[in-house]
Amino acid sequence: MTINLNIKPLTRDLATDYLRFFDWDAFPVGAEWASCYCCFYHCSMSDSEWDERSGDLNRETVSALIDQGQHHGLLAYDNNRVIGWCHTAPRHTLGRLVQMLKDQGYDTSDEHVGSVICFVIAPPYRGRGVARQLLASCNRFMKDQGMTSIEAYPPKGNPRIAHYHGSQSMYLSSGYTTVAMLDEYTVMRAAL
Repeated sequence: MTINLNIKPLTRDLATDYLRFFDWDAFPVGAEWASCYCCFYHCSMSDSEWDERSGDLNRETVSALIDQGQHHGLLAYDNNRVIGWCHTAPRHTLGRLVQMLKDQGYDTSDEHVGSVICFVIAPPYRGRGVARQLLASCNRFMKDQGMTSIEAYPPKGNPRIAHYHGSQSMYLSSGYTTVAMLDEYTVMRAAL
């Protein structure tokens, strides 16, 4: 199957495409993260409070953030159908991420750092290079947002634990270098 890939930044006009992707195509039925809607790093709360949130509430929250221009990332299309998503945003806009990093003694004071948070690729398209192409577009997108560098947070050890963050090897081959080792994650960075 040939992919006719087109990558677009998320805008209000593409909110329906985004929501349709998460409603129907992003995850297999019953997947653990199917109810997230990529809302997790926007929500500054305890893990137990997060666990009590419904998919409907996350969908509603993300819809409002999209409408306000506060949910950032890139959609990957095959023709007119969304097949992938990458949540990339200025780091300082992601309260939960900032708090998680601060809790481990990591300096988050530079407001010109972008973050690559997660990749969601529709199951039939996984393993076909979509995430790598999204990553290349992230770098350009964050530079256009005024960021001077970009970070990623791949898991240490078994990448299956948090594979949605992307792999260390993908970041290394894209010019990222390791800048910190946290409890569960490696912080990797590239200049823009």
